Order: sequence, then structure tokens, then C-alpha cells
Amino acid sequence: MPGEVEADRGRAACRRPVRPATVPVSLAVLAVLFLQGLLPGAADAQTPPPPLPLPLPPVTMPAPTTPVGADENLRARTLADVAAAKKALSAAQRAEAQARQRAAALDRALGNLEGQRAVLAGPEREAAERLEVTRSRLRGAAVSEYVSGGKTTIANQLLRSVSLEDFTRNRVYGSAVLDSQQRTLATYRDQLSKVTVATSTLGREVDRVKADRTLVMQELEALTAQRALREQELAQKQVLNQLVTAGAPVLPSDIPALVLDAYVRGGAAANRRTPGCRIHWSALAAVGRVESGHARSGGAVLTLAGDVTPRILGPRLDGNGFAYVGDTDGGAYDGDLELDRAVGPMQFIPSTWKGSGEDGNGDGNRDPNNIYDAATAAAMYLCRARQGLDLDENLYNAALSYNHSSSYAALIVTKAREYINLNLAGLPPGPPPSPSPAVPNPAAAP
Repeated sequence: MPGEVEADRGRAACRRPVRPATVPVSLAVLAVLFLQGLLPGAADAQTPPPPLPLPLPPVTMPAPTTPVGADENLRARTLADVAAAKKALSAAQRAEAQARQRAAALDRALGNLEGQRAVLAGPEREAAERLEVTRSRLRGAAVSEYVSGGKTTIANQLLRSVSLEDFTRNRVYGSAVLDSQQRTLATYRDQLSKVTVATSTLGREVDRVKADRTLVMQELEALTAQRALREQELAQKQVLNQLVTAGAPVLPSDIPALVLDAYVRGGAAANRRTPGCRIHWSALAAVGRVESGHARSGGAVLTLAGDVTPRILGPRLDGNGFAYVGDTDGGAYDGDLELDRAVGPMQFIPSTWKGSGEDGNGDGNRDPNNIYDAATAAAMYLCRARQGLDLDENLYNAALSYNHSSSYAALIVTKAREYINLNLAGLPPGPPPSPSPAVPNPAAAP
């Protein structure tokens, strides 16, 4: 662990046994934690899952694979679940779109009917007015006839006529006027009746369309909610598949895909900032393997943002077998208010992290229990200790600054060389072995 003070030497060093890496936690356990809501993405079905705080470009590395067995079966199941969720979402989207189309068609039909009803309103009003005028005239004529004592009666017509021809003419004229008024009244009454029937028919059709639209809008509301639920389900299935994939080792190595990505990114970031460092991802992989079994010590698992759950903590530095280091962080990193403990997948002492911590995943935080932050910080720490880390001798000396144990430093060089020799496809090749045996044999190291 970087920054630990050795009790008997009084300098930045660490004298502790190298802890063997623990057996990787099964991805089945990771899946269970996800489904129980212990990992990000296991949101309640009624609330959308929060966005993942991982502002990083796509992983530029080979597609991770998993060993044949339970992990591969779990990954296959999660892939099948994602495919099924996509199919269900597609069906929900189609149903919602069809309901929207029906609602739009009913809106158009309703608009047309309302327009037709508005057009009929004028003729209906005019027919009613003409009918009323004709009725008024007939009523007026009847009143006049009554007041005059019945000018149109046969007796009065005979008395007023000077001849038979005049009587016949008056009789025909009076009858014609009366018939004309009655026909006009009948015509206007018929026109009003037809317009009223048409308006009533349109009204019933408008009511029917409105009722249909109400039902369709209710259906659309339900389908929209169902589509949103399917989107949430797909997002959860995708997160679970990503977690399973990220936790699976990139064969033939033992490094989980997400952890390998952190090593590659951390080394690249350090080389951009210190071009003379030339650190290879394999050096960080060696440190991560020895310190925490690639962020899996104690059954820890990773979120897609690289956060370790639960936190990885080293032994209390109480002076028994290790240096004595009193609390320097108020328990902020290690949860210990009395003594310090090495923290995170790269096992930083809190006081060292305060000066060497990095934000490797761009989320604005420097967290020793985040593999991206820790890997970048470890790369920068090693680069500050020694340049030219593509040479075994320089890597050995840089590792001594990380943990002042020759056996530890030799193991780091050996492990780094083992990872280089795997020749993982898609990753930059590692440096060749140093020409001189500058690194002690780890078996012979004290």
C-alpha cells in the first residue's frame, strides 16, 4: 500500500505480508445484489432508474468474454432477458402508436362533424325565421278577417261583386292567396324539419365520436404507462447485463472487463500527463491483483461507474505486524476514527490519498473505493516515483515506493510480465523484458 510508514525504518514504506487474492465473487451473487436493489439500476419498477455517473467514451478494448459455466449461463440469461425486454417494449410502442393514430383519426372526425354542424346552424336559423314570418302573416290575415267581419266570406264577396264574373274573380283570387300562404308555410316547415333532423343526426354522431375518443384516450393513457414501464424494465435488464459483462474476466486473464478498462485508462492518463513515465496497464494490473484481487477482495463487486461495494479495507495499522498510523481522515475513507487503514482496490493510506487521489472517471469526485480513481492515482503515484516504467528495473523500484518490500516489488514485476505475455487482443502490447536481470528473483527475495 502506498504511503504507509514502517515502524522500524521511519520512512515511507510498508512491511507486511502480501495478501493472496481472494476467490472472485460469483456473478450470480452480483445479480442477486442487483435484483435486491443493492446495486445501482435496481430501481423500483415505478421509478425510472437514475443515470449512471460514467461520463466516459466507449471502452476501446475487446468484447469481454466469460468462462464456460455458471457465469456464462447467467450472462446468456441476461442477454435473453434484454432481448425479451426489447421485444416487449417494441410491442408496447406499436400499441401506443396505434392508439395515438386512432385518437388522431377521431379528432379529425370530430372536427369535421363540428364543422358540418356549424354549417347547418345558419340554414336552420333562417328556416325557423322564415317559418315564423309566414305564420305571423297568416295570423295577421286571420285577425284582419275577423275584425272586418269576414270580407272573404261568400256573402260579402257577392255583395261587393258587380257581376258574376267579378264574384268569380274575387273568389279565385282570395283562394289563391290563401293557398299560396299555406304552401309557403308548409315549405318552410318542411325545410326546417329537414335541417333539424340533419342537425340532430350530426349531434348524435358527435356524441358517439366523443364517447369513442374518451375510450381511446383512456386506452392511450394505459398504453403510455405500459410503454414507460417496459422502458424501465429494459433499462434494468440492460444494467444487469452490463454488470454481469463488466464483472466477467477478459480471457485468458483473470481481470474483470471493467477493471481492465480502468487499468488501461489509468495508465493512458498518467502517460499523457507524464510522457516519460511509459507505464503499461499490466503494471497496474499487477498491483491490483496483489492488493485486492482486482477489486474483488472480501466479496466486493463493482458498479458500472467503478465504485466498489462494499469498501475494501486493509488491516488496522496498529503497529502489530504493520506500521502504526493514527487516524488522518476522521474516518472519512476507512470508517475508523482511531487508526488508519489502507483503502480501496489499490490500497491507499488515507493520508496518501489526500495528496495523490485522482478523479479517473470524470464524475467530479476522488474516491479511493472507485477503481477508475484508484487505478489512475496508482499510475500517477508510480510515475512520480520513477520514470521509464516500461523497463523492469524501473518498475521494480517504483513498486518499492508503493510497498517497501523487495518481495512485493519483485512480485509486481513478475505479475506484470505474466499479463503482458497473455497478449490480450485489442490492447497495446507490453514492453519486452529487460535485457539484464535487474530484478531479484521473488523466491529469493527477503
